[in-house]
Amino acid sequence: MCFRIRIPPPIIHVSLKAIICLCLFASVKAAFGGLEKYPNLIKADSPPIISAPSRDGVKITYLGTNAYLFETRDTTLLVDPYFSRQNLFRVALKLRPIPETQLIAQWLRDHPKIDAVLVTHGHIDHLYDAPQIVRETGAKLIASSTSVKLAESLGVPASQTRPVQAGRTVSVKNAVIHVPSAQHDRLFGVVPFNGPLKRLPPQKIDDWVTGDPLAFLIRDWRKAHLHQLRWATGRSDFPTLAAG
Repeated sequence: MCFRIRIPPPIIHVSLKAIICLCLFASVKAAFGGLEKYPNLIKADSPPIISAPSRDGVKITYLGTNAYLFETRDTTLLVDPYFSRQNLFRVALKLRPIPETQLIAQWLRDHPKIDAVLVTHGHIDHLYDAPQIVRETGAKLIASSTSVKLAESLGVPASQTRPVQAGRTVSVKNAVIHVPSAQHDRLFGVVPFNGPLKRLPPQKIDDWVTGDPLAFLIRDWRKAHLHQLRWATGRSDFPTLAAG
């Protein structure tokens, strides 16, 4: 008598969150990556203007992802700095992030003066590099209580943090910063890496949880009717800029 044994194919278990994150970051990479290949499509100040902001102007530098540098003659604000870009699979599999400390140090040599770092929420592509920048520049971190706890667990002194809630207003030198509420984008009805703090200090990518998403409305109080800048996480997790 002959028996035939049928061996089922191996089953690979992948968590739903990993699949969602994979799809999310794949779409982001496809939609927003590779801009360096199209310099003719990117608007930028000419070299003479890029050296310093004008007396009454605001110089805006886009640093990728949701990172912006706002400079006036008196005040420098950095929003959601993210230099330590994690690859797609590292994020999807929620591995340990790899910091780009040398790259950050190189950028800070050219930008040693940062008055405040504003962080819209606690995800790794918004908050991860902020602790190093805050520690090395003496800047104030302005963010939600969740983001502040993450940063303080990584060695940022409490004297350099300012937890804020939606509806508050804070001042940094000549900038008045209003903090409206915001909503993070959802994928299939789910906010990625949402929920309470999991582990302090954070070790893996999913330890960098959303917290309370914030938006920022910034005015220069000397010329509030001329210079008004607004950006938010919004529905798309990318900023909306308006000036007027």
